[in-house]
Amino acid sequence: MMDPEQHPQPSNDLREFSRKVRDARSRYDSARQGISNGEANARSSQETQVELLAALEELRVADEELRQQNEELAASRDEIDRERQKYYELFDFAPDAYVVTDANGTVREANAAASQLLGVPRQFLIGKPLSVYFDETARSTYRHQLDQLCGIPRIDDWEISLRPRGGHEVPASISVGRISAKDKSIAGFRWIIRDISKRKMAEEEVHHLNRELELRVASRTAQLAAANRIKDELLVSERNAREQAEVSNRIKSDFLALLSHEFRTPLQAIFGYTELLERQIHGPLNELQQRDISRIQHSQQHLLGLINTILEFAKLESGKSLDIACHPTVMNETLSEMEALVAPHLEAKKLQYNYECADSTIIAQADPAKVQQVVLNLLA
Repeated sequence: MMDPEQHPQPSNDLREFSRKVRDARSRYDSARQGISNGEANARSSQETQVELLAALEELRVADEELRQQNEELAASRDEIDRERQKYYELFDFAPDAYVVTDANGTVREANAAASQLLGVPRQFLIGKPLSVYFDETARSTYRHQLDQLCGIPRIDDWEISLRPRGGHEVPASISVGRISAKDKSIAGFRWIIRDISKRKMAEEEVHHLNRELELRVASRTAQLAAANRIKDELLVSERNAREQAEVSNRIKSDFLALLSHEFRTPLQAIFGYTELLERQIHGPLNELQQRDISRIQHSQQHLLGLINTILEFAKLESGKSLDIACHPTVMNETLSEMEALVAPHLEAKKLQYNYECADSTIIAQADPAKVQQVVLNLLA
């Protein structure tokens, strides 16, 4: 804002007018002096009047110029007053606190926002050091901050804590600019003080959220690491279990192969004795005995088929293919042989089994041994 004590300096036109007035006055005085001394020979009365008229005309013109200049000066002063009032209103109604101090930091001007922020009426702020409203830390760096303005035009975002009268500390951000005199020395400072309480609360909230996020990330990371350890342990256990299962399968396959081989030896002996009985080498057999011999032979053949089946399953577990001998099979012949296999089991349970074939010509593309095994599993 413009200092009210300052006024515009006289213009060149005003100085020229003063000179003209002095010249006209000088000629007028000379003319009067000549008439009073009776210098009729040097000048005539008519010449004197002409000079006086010329001087009066110059004075009239100069007076008109002076009047116009006075009107222009008055209009300029009105314009300056309006501009000063406008800028004063902007200064006073600024949303941030605005303070003007001298070179020592003493308050010279303050707006309404500064009065409200510091809790002091404006008239009582004038003449007081601004630093009395700073906290201890800001006071200790106050002079250092002002000394920096000797080399730079302004300081921005200097964060301090204010101590308003009768209130709690308020976080504030300060911008300081220097006011230079004509000799480039520091004549004072302009202060913009902004309340940053809301910004500090928002920053604290962000910091709190960041800490919570970091804790959650750390927790999730630990859980993920634990899950990865458990997964690795499960993979190792699964690998060990698979290796143990493979070993068990090999042992089982070897055992089944050995067991089937051991079963074949006594079965061959049984088959030999039943064949001798069937030939009646040691004496004749009645009808009931022959039927039993036939059942024994069928059971022997079935047991031999089971042993072969066990060996085939062992092949499957070892990754080998299973051999199935499919060919045209008369289903009546295959199913009629089942009586000898299931009759002993059914008689033990006091059950009666009768097989009746409605069509003995039915032929299927199948493996007879596998068909008999399926039927035996169903009847047994």
